Amino acid sequence: MPKSDRSTTNRRINDVGKLLVAGAEFADIRQFALAQGWTVTDRQVRRYQEIAYKRLAKVTNRDRRQLLGRHLMQRRALYARSVKGNDNRTALAVLRDEAQLQGLYAGADGKNGSMGPQYSPLTRRERTVRLLAAQAAGDRTQVGLLMHATPICTYLLPDTMMVEHLLHIMTLMYVSEQLEQAALCINAMFCDLIETDDEWDYVGNIAAYLFRIGREGWHQFTKAIGVDANFLFKENHQGTMLEQYGDKICEIAPSAEELQAKMAKAGNPQVRLKTADDNFRSWRRLFAQICPE
Repeated sequence: MPKSDRSTTNRRINDVGKLLVAGAEFADIRQFALAQGWTVTDRQVRRYQEIAYKRLAKVTNRDRRQLLGRHLMQRRALYARSVKGNDNRTALAVLRDEAQLQGLYAGADGKNGSMGPQYSPLTRRERTVRLLAAQAAGDRTQVGLLMHATPICTYLLPDTMMVEHLLHIMTLMYVSEQLEQAALCINAMFCDLIETDDEWDYVGNIAAYLFRIGREGWHQFTKAIGVDANFLFKENHQGTMLEQYGDKICEIAPSAEELQAKMAKAGNPQVRLKTADDNFRSWRRLFAQICPE
């Protein structure tokens, strides 16, 4: 089948683009191609469709300021024609639409005439910083004002992205908890060497136990959902303490029975010890809140 020259191909792609804007699907485009006598295969038609989509995307992604300027000029042209034709109602509607387009005021809600949110001229970064400062200060009024002035956006994202981000956040939580217990254990071991107080041995045993069940619970959770625990760990932690000392801490950690006996000796016989299964269920509940299936 002979290839089409460049001008013919461009003309066909432009025609396909017009059909796409009109809502045509592949079957409609294929029928159009047959009607026009294009000697092309379905693969070529799909290629035309793909290129046309890319051209349309490039046009629609044009800089927002250019689009805003074009829309403003179009409205002013409409306004001028309306005034010239003594059509005051249309002129007022055009003025109102232009004011809304530029954010001069928010539209009424259609029920009681109240005004909607007036978005802030602050940038997203500025609003975020002020929002965090207001939250830290406990200033609920400022938080409410900032939230009222913040637009609600809709983003076109893969539905797996939020779940993936949650798993990375959960990994950071896990790493933070493990670092805390590792630091307590190592510090207790050091203090036990220079002091004769049994309290440090007690603290070190608890920290080592919590470290071990923390690791076991996390690995149970990641295995249950089919995710590589080591991959998540390496993606979110660049330190060496957990790798260097993690196995050793688990080795010296007492069993639940041994720790229970130590706690009873210290005067806490009725305390229920947390287990690896408890940690597993906790991670699973958290994960299920955002990804139930």
